Amino acid sequence: MNSNSVLHSFILRNTNGMETSVINFGATVTSIKVPPPTGELQEVTLGFDTAEDYAMKRTYMGPIAGRVANRIAKGRFVLDGKTYQLNCNNGSNHLHGGPNGWAKVFWQIEGASINSVQLKYHSADGEEGYPGNVDVRMTYTLEESNALTIEINAVTDAPTLINPTSHCYFNFHRDHRHTILDHKLQIHADHYTPSDAELIPTGEIASVLNTPMNFLQMKTVGEDIHADFDQLRNANGYDHNWVLDDYNGQVRECARLRCDASGIEMITYTNQPGIQCYSGNSLGGKTGRRGQQYVAYSGICLETQGFPDAVNHANFPLVVMRPGERFVNLTQYRFETRP
Repeated sequence: MNSNSVLHSFILRNTNGMETSVINFGATVTSIKVPPPTGELQEVTLGFDTAEDYAMKRTYMGPIAGRVANRIAKGRFVLDGKTYQLNCNNGSNHLHGGPNGWAKVFWQIEGASINSVQLKYHSADGEEGYPGNVDVRMTYTLEESNALTIEINAVTDAPTLINPTSHCYFNFHRDHRHTILDHKLQIHADHYTPSDAELIPTGEIASVLNTPMNFLQMKTVGEDIHADFDQLRNANGYDHNWVLDDYNGQVRECARLRCDASGIEMITYTNQPGIQCYSGNSLGGKTGRRGQQYVAYSGICLETQGFPDAVNHANFPLVVMRPGERFVNLTQYRFETRP
């Protein structure tokens, strides 16, 4: 650990009683507690008992994944005629910024208040194989509307790739031994990007119509998850990027997740072109709060981002950032409860 490797924890609160906890390791959301229709605050994320657990276990429970979230095939790409090789940590592929990406480092504290915390990180040229120095600043704000706003800003001194995202696992049951298969999900996307057996996009942009990937109308996550469909067999569930409708760089609603048993609903907003829905297919055997053993589908991630492996597909939106440009990922998770 360097001199900046000191673990700090923050609890953000609004006047409705909602709470969000954040630590500076991985700029990680360690807890989101929402006021339910009746009773005490309810935890809606998977996680661990202590802040130290996150630094020791080095998982993707709530951090910022970057520089580039999701997968880059073989960890290889060409930028301005030069070939770069990234560190690989997902078989032969690069995942979530590499083995020591932004989710695995200490961020510096820039400021904090009762409902907001600002963190920053200097990602040096060559880190995990990426070119260029990148300075990233992010802000978590707990709004009075019971929304958690996540804003990631970044600049660079040389052409590089940028595509970070928040990686929270959600479960709206009070007891997280219940899976999310009964949660109802809606994604505002007519298309998705199919992937191969290693979950690398093929480059195709395919219609969701007449497939288990269709969440245009709200349905349970489990309704089609075991369908005889190659995309679901490859991933043992959902681990795919949806091509969001009406993309123009502006913030708009992109998804809804609801649990009728608890009365909790989360509406997701973003300015990004895609959303990765991961249904927690590999959570089996992981240990969470109070020694609880998670099972497959114990949590679901809704990661707003550019498309996976975008740098290697000319028909995907660019994830290249150049000097003088500013990258902004603005995402909001807004919670509503009803009896």
